[in-house]
Amino acid sequence: MVTPNGSAVVIAYNRPEELLVTLNAIKESDRSNLNHLIIVLQPGDSRVEQICKEIDWIKATILMSKAVTGSPMHKINMNVFKGLDYAFSNPKNQWVAMIEDDI
Repeated sequence: MVTPNGSAVVIAYNRPEELLVTLNAIKESDRSNLNHLIIVLQPGDSRVEQICKEIDWIKATILMSKAVTGSPMHKINMNVFKGLDYAFSNPKNQWVAMIEDDI
């Protein structure tokens, strides 16, 4: 039986402590069918950006979020869309897990 592979999309913004907890939980989990970590990073905290750049335990892609006009909810939705769109554009992904850094 072939195990389906997929990606995890993490939305990150201004919460370095929460991001570290989230990433450590992913790192310590069974990642046998997780082939890619995609982080949508909304600029604002240099510590968050540094944490993302130091990931070396899995293939990781950092997508920088551009400043978007509109409400905070609109910005969040655009970040989610950007991450999911990128993940599902890879035909090797049979599933995608969406993770917010503060949930």
